[in-house]
Amino acid sequence: MKTLSLIFLLLATNNLFATNYYIKNDGDDGAAGNSKTSAWQSISKLNASWRSIVAGDSILFKCGDVFTGKIMV
Repeated sequence: MKTLSLIFLLLATNNLFATNYYIKNDGDDGAAGNSKTSAWQSISKLNASWRSIVAGDSILFKCGDVFTGKIMV
């Protein structure tokens, strides 16, 4: 039972350190990308940033914006 509780605790705390990355058409690829006000602009920036993105992080595209390109994982 202790093992199961420890596993649950580790899984639950993993999301506490997750980062949201924002992408919008009027963003800036020189920005941090980790808030709506410092969003990235392009899929190219996303592709160049995969080393800093880890399991549990979210990539959030602004609703209504149109993006072109391929996401290369």
